[in-house]
Amino acid sequence: TKADMTLLIDLDGAVKTMQAAEIAGVSRFLMISMLFAEDRNLWADPLKPLYVAKFYADNWLVRQTHLDYTIVQPGALSFHAGTGLIKSDPLAVGSVPRADLAAFLVAALHAPQTIGKTIPLLSGDQSIAQVIDQL
Repeated sequence: TKADMTLLIDLDGAVKTMQAAEIAGVSRFLMISMLFAEDRNLWADPLKPLYVAKFYADNWLVRQTHLDYTIVQPGALSFHAGTGLIKSDPLAVGSVPRADLAAFLVAALHAPQTIGKTIPLLSGDQSIAQVIDQL
């Protein structure tokens, strides 16, 4: 079923990737989670299997690895053109273009202040550099 595949890919696949990174000596790890993954009270019914997978994969990353992690929690992913303008607001809802998520991940990879942080990500009115500088 689709729920089974979600658990196999988004939970077990994520954990296996973390384990492989540690075995290979890779220390930096960026996880794409989802907005509100840490709060069961905010999980939407049709997406609950995905929320469960993200919740436990994120927790594994934080508590069971020694990786220098950054967890990014995007809002709904859209196919709109990227604008380079985002916001990181833990109380906001909305979407973010896939291109802006990708650009944020590249920037976060090179920004040590993102290590050990969980960062919500939505379309907004600040540049990626501005958001990272505020972390």
